[in-house]
Order: sequence, then C-alpha cells, then structure tokens
Amino acid sequence: MPESISFSEGSILFWTGTSTARAVAFVENGSLVLTQGWENRRLGSGQYIDLFTGQRADVQINAAITWDTTIQRIFQSATAVHMNVRHSGLLEPSAGYLLYSGRLDSLSVQGSQGQVVRLGIQYHTNIWSAYGSAY
Repeated sequence: MPESISFSEGSILFWTGTSTARAVAFVENGSLVLTQGWENRRLGSGQYIDLFTGQRADVQINAAITWDTTIQRIFQSATAVHMNVRHSGLLEPSAGYLLYSGRLDSLSVQGSQGQVVRLGIQYHTNIWSAYGSAY
C-alpha cells in the first residue's frame, strides 16, 4: 500500500547527477507518494513470507514558484535528476525526503513578463531517504 504525503507549502531543490545545475523553488499544493512492492510466498513449511520486489516515489507539484529557468534546462537534461522535497509548516518541524536518480516526467510553465514563473512538475524515482526531527 502506498504511503501518501501531501504538503500545502514547502520548497524543492533540484540538481543534476553531475551537480552542474541547481534550482530552488517554493512549492504550493504538492504530493509525494511512496510505494513499495511485496510478493507474498508460501514456504514448504507452510509459513508465509513477504519478498521485497521494489519501490517507487512519485512527486506531483501543482505550483512551483521561482524566478529561475534552470528547472526547464534540467528537464531537458540527459543525466539523472535528484530532488530534495522539504515540508515547511508553521506548527511542524521541517522534514523532507531526498529523492535520487530520478526523472522529470512532465513540466508545465506559466508566466508573464517580469513575473515569477509558475511550474507544474511530475517526477519519479526508485531511490529515496527521509530526514527530519520527531515532535
């Protein structure tokens, strides 16, 4: 069963596998879904075990606000893209996920001359780690 995390606001940091490109954006209305696969098998003894088959993280960001156009260049990159998704709430400590070696699946751009750029982003990866503090 997937674990789904939604955050009303936070920030993201993208960087490429070679660390040659970095981009930061403020995020509104984002979600992160972490899914792990398991195969249930019966042993000859009659016991059942669960075998880990893989994992996937999917990120959907409805509005990433930035002045920077680096994210558009990272989207076109042939190298892996890493992402740091950080929740930042008023009543909660900052926590987040580091997502490694993924891909930007889709990118939508909205903006006007002289205004901040609003991006819609979809991203996936198979490797992640969590960080943050407990309450």
